[in-house]
Amino acid sequence: MEKYLSITIHQIAKKQKSIDPKPTRVSLAKQLAIDFQHSLTLRLHCLSKMKRTELDRRGITARIEDFIADAFDCVDEVLGLKNGITKSCKNRVATFRIDHDRIKAAVFSNENEISLIDPKLLAELGLLLDDCLHFINEFRKTCDYVLNLASIANRPVDRELKRKFAFAVIHFRELNKTDKFPPYLVICDAIGVNPLRFSERRYRDWKTQMLNHTLHHFRQPKKVGEAAISTE
Repeated sequence: MEKYLSITIHQIAKKQKSIDPKPTRVSLAKQLAIDFQHSLTLRLHCLSKMKRTELDRRGITARIEDFIADAFDCVDEVLGLKNGITKSCKNRVATFRIDHDRIKAAVFSNENEISLIDPKLLAELGLLLDDCLHFINEFRKTCDYVLNLASIANRPVDRELKRKFAFAVIHFRELNKTDKFPPYLVICDAIGVNPLRFSERRYRDWKTQMLNHTLHHFRQPKKVGEAAISTE
């Protein structure tokens, strides 16, 4: 672990860059990666000072070192992003999650033995795993952030009306024991809105969104199946 500690400190010194003050998914992901670097270095520093002879004998130390090296490779992937969060980067973090779950299982299957060596060692390994999981979860959230508000329709969608629409459709289907959608005028009456204020176009759009399971989305995808859906 000492070799990774010395190499990592040097790498962090080279990689520290100011993050673009204008928030983007990439800048947020990079800041998250830099914070993760710091936490990894701290965990390495603490682990390098602890007794781990028994871990060496069981082969756990080598697995932890490989996992930490993998974590820094994952950080490199994120820090290399430029114009957007790529599919390969998302897949890299997803693979890292699998590695995290495997090493967690290995550590806690030897929980009693590690505690006998040094209770603090188990605690530090737990913190390492927690830091990794935090990075993974926050990265996923970052991928879903909507930061370009200009790309969203000027008229905000009526979320409460959408909720009523969904429940009205469900109620109609259950009442009539059918998979069909209620007719336009029936849905207008069910949600308590005048047809002049709830167009047939909006009805069709929301129907399509519900069929494609995107009714709850804050921003609709550009294409759902073969039809372009952009209107809330």
